[in-house]
Amino acid sequence: MTTILVVDDLPENLRLMRKLLSPQGFRVLVAADAESALALAAQEMPRLLLVDLRLGAGTMTGYELARRIRRLPGGAQAVVLALSGGAVLEDEALSRAAGFDGFILKPFDFASFAGVLKGYLEKK
Repeated sequence: MTTILVVDDLPENLRLMRKLLSPQGFRVLVAADAESALALAAQEMPRLLLVDLRLGAGTMTGYELARRIRRLPGGAQAVVLALSGGAVLEDEALSRAAGFDGFILKPFDFASFAGVLKGYLEKK
């Protein structure tokens, strides 16, 4: 079973992602801030991380979290995808520079979302 860590500062988004991904056969871990996500990833590196770029009032952004994840054991092999609901043109380029494997704009099509994730997993 593939483990996914979802990092988002909005509790409703975390609930929605768990509700959407668990029935698709994913083991879903959630973190409401970058610090918690980093601690979870250090304990058990998930195969896939979905990281909101703007994590509210936390001490680090999604960009910084991606850079730190990549430095952890197993972090280079994980698939790390950026999620953004308020993206501007340079967000995608900045996310690639920070070490993200891909960029998903919210809202996304729920029907195809699991397939999109599986496609990223197959590539890496």
